[in-house]
Amino acid sequence: MVQPAVRLALEDEIVAQALGSIRFGRLDAYVHPTLGAILEPSNQPLTRVPKITPILQVPPAPQVFIGRHLELAHGIAAIVAHRSMEICGPSGIGKSLFLRQLAHHPQVTTSHPDGILFLTERLVGGDLYQKLFDTFYYTYPDARLSEADLKLVLRDRQALILVDELVDGAETICQLHQLMPQSTLVVATETPLLPALMYTLWLPPLLEEEALQLAERQHCLSVEEQAIVSACWRETQGNPRQLLRRAFLAQRLEGGWSQEIPTTQDLWVSVFEGLMTAEQWIMALLIALEGGGVTSAQIAAITGPQEPGPSLRSVVQSQLVTLRQGRYWLTELPPRDWAQSFKAEAWMERVWAYVLPQMGRPATVQQLADMAWLWAMARWLRRSQRHEDLLQLGRWLSPMLLLTKQWEDWSKLLQWMLQSSWQLQDSQTPGVVSEGWIWQQLAVLAGCREDVTQAYDAYTQALKRYRQGGDLPQAELMARCRQRLMVDMVPTKTAKAGPGKRDTFRVTASRASRRQVNLALGVIGAVTFGVTLVVGLLVQRLWSPEASLDQSPIPVSSPDPQKPQEHRWD
Repeated sequence: MVQPAVRLALEDEIVAQALGSIRFGRLDAYVHPTLGAILEPSNQPLTRVPKITPILQVPPAPQVFIGRHLELAHGIAAIVAHRSMEICGPSGIGKSLFLRQLAHHPQVTTSHPDGILFLTERLVGGDLYQKLFDTFYYTYPDARLSEADLKLVLRDRQALILVDELVDGAETICQLHQLMPQSTLVVATETPLLPALMYTLWLPPLLEEEALQLAERQHCLSVEEQAIVSACWRETQGNPRQLLRRAFLAQRLEGGWSQEIPTTQDLWVSVFEGLMTAEQWIMALLIALEGGGVTSAQIAAITGPQEPGPSLRSVVQSQLVTLRQGRYWLTELPPRDWAQSFKAEAWMERVWAYVLPQMGRPATVQQLADMAWLWAMARWLRRSQRHEDLLQLGRWLSPMLLLTKQWEDWSKLLQWMLQSSWQLQDSQTPGVVSEGWIWQQLAVLAGCREDVTQAYDAYTQALKRYRQGGDLPQAELMARCRQRLMVDMVPTKTAKAGPGKRDTFRVTASRASRRQVNLALGVIGAVTFGVTLVVGLLVQRLWSPEASLDQSPIPVSSPDPQKPQEHRWD
C-alpha cells in the first residue's frame, strides 16, 4: 500500500511544471498541461483583499438614441430607488440600446456605492457566483470559495447589475437576488420572468416621426420616400431593427425606398442575399458558430480577407450582426427554413483548421474568451462523432477551465469526453486522451466540490484504466491520491460565525474509521444478542418439562371428530 508520507516523482513533476494552481478550502489543485491535475493539502492562509470601489463596468454608450424619454425617466427612477427591473419587449425593439443608455445616465452611475456590473459572460450557478466575487475581491493565493462563503461575502454589496443575456431565465434572476439581496438587478428580456419580484418596464414601438428620424440617418428622404417609410413603420409595428434592415436594403437596391421591399418574414433572407460575397462569408461563419463571438482578426484568418473591416461595418449596418466588446455576434439566428438548408460542415472544417495549430501550446486566459464559439466547435465535433478530435480539444481546454474557475463548463466538457472515450472502445488510441486521464480530472473536480464519495470512485476508475493501459506511474499516483483523500482530505463543514469564515479541513479519516468500526461491532453485537435471546426462548419452550405438561400437542393432520386422534411429537 502506498504510504501517504511518501512523495512520488510524478507528483513532484506535476507540482514543479504546473501551469498554475487554484485554492479551494485548504486544498490546492495543481494543473499540468499533459499529466492532468492533482490535489495537495496546503497550510498557507488565504488572504482576501477588497478592490477599490465603485466598480464601473459600463457598456459603451449608444451613438444614437431616439425617443423613449418617458420610459427612460421611469427606468432611472426605479434604479435610483434601488428597485430591480425587467426591460421587456419583442426582439429588435431596442432593449440592449435602452440598457446602455440607462447605464450612462449621471443619476444611474452614482446610484449605488459599489458601482455597476455589466454581465456579458453566459455563466450559471457557482461559476456566476465566483465571477461576481472576483469583481470585488482579490485572493492570495488565487482561490475559488464555496457557495456558502460567497453568499456571506457578497450579501451586503450594493451594486447595480445589468444583464443583457440570460442563461436559465428566472432561475438566474433568483440566484442573483439570493446572492446579492442588497443590489439592484436590471435585466433585458422579451417577456416578464418574475413580475412579482421585479418592476416591469415595457418598451413601446417607435412613433411614426421617430421612425422617419431613424430612416433619415442614411440620407434625406423625399416626400415619396417618407410615405414609403411610414408604410414600412406600420407594417413592422415600429420595430427599429426591422426598419433599419429595410433602410439598408433601400441603400443597396437601385430603386432605393421606392423599390418593392419584401415582407417582414422574408426580410432576413433578402438582406443576406443583398450582401457582397465577403460579407456573406462572414455571415456564414457566424451562423456555423451558432451566433459567433469572434474577433475581426479571427474572421480574417478563417474566412480569408486580409482586411475585413469594410465588410464587418457593412454587416453591422445591415442589423444582421452586432459588435459587443470587440466581438461580432449575430443579432438573431436565421429563419428555421433557411437554416435547415445551410451547410455548416465546410465552415466548421475551416474553424477546426484554425484551432488545431494552437493546441500545440497550452490554452491561455485570452483564448478562453473564445469559449462561446469553442463550445459550438465542441458540439459540432460531438454531433459529427469525431471523438478523437473532441478528446483533443477537451484536453487542451481542461487545464485553463480549472484555473479560471469555470467548473460548470469543465464538468460538462469532461462528461462529453468520457462519452467519446467510451465510443472509441479503446482509450489507448494514439493521440487520444485516455479514459484514465478523464477520470483523474473528474476526481479532482469532485474533490474541489468536497464530494469525497465521487472523488474516491473517480480515482478508483482512473487507477483501473491506467493499469489496463500499462501506465504504472500514473496508476501509482492515483492509488496515492485515493488513499490521501481518505487520510487528510475529508472535509468538515464548520458553522459560519460571520463573513470571511471558510470551510475547514482536518485529519479525520482514522477517527471516522474507528467510529465506523465501533458502530459495526455494536450492530453485530446487538443482532447476535437478539438471535441468542430468541433461540434461548424457543429451546426453553420446547424442552422444558413444565412447558410440555401445560401445552396441547400439535396434530400432524386435521382432526377427525369421529375418530380418536393420534398425535406425533416433533
